[in-house]
Amino acid sequence: MSSIKRRFAESIGDYLNRFRSLKARCFTQVPKHELVQMAVGGLDYSIRKKIDQTFVKSMSQLADRVRHLERLRDLVQKAIQEGRLKFAGRRMKIDADPLHQEEALFVEPVEINMVEITEYDEAGMLEQTGENPDIDIAEVYPRADEDLVDFLYRCKNKEMRNAG
Repeated sequence: MSSIKRRFAESIGDYLNRFRSLKARCFTQVPKHELVQMAVGGLDYSIRKKIDQTFVKSMSQLADRVRHLERLRDLVQKAIQEGRLKFAGRRMKIDADPLHQEEALFVEPVEINMVEITEYDEAGMLEQTGENPDIDIAEVYPRADEDLVDFLYRCKNKEMRNAG
């Protein structure tokens, strides 16, 4: 029930009716105040942050409060668009588009490092280096009383002695 979210174009009445019908299918008894908290959790963030859940005791109160907030939001947005309401300093952002993403989420590339890739003939490379890929590699294990650092140091010294 707590994962039910209000759809973008869904009215508050439709959302609460859908919430109530899903609650009717649920066999667990949930207190009213917890149902209200779950329903509030599915609202848009812009509405949810304005509702004080301590004063909302029932679903009908929640519906009335959300309708009032949506009406107020629409009136403020209409007044701004008509130029009747202006704010000093900076423009107020109204949550009209919930899918709007801020430009700060996108980064323009300033510098791109390109790497040149060339294909090599593996057989020719092996002939030039004199290496044979079919050489059996000896398995090396640490001793029972040896810790990892000592084991790696011993392997490195053995390689240096064999190379030199």
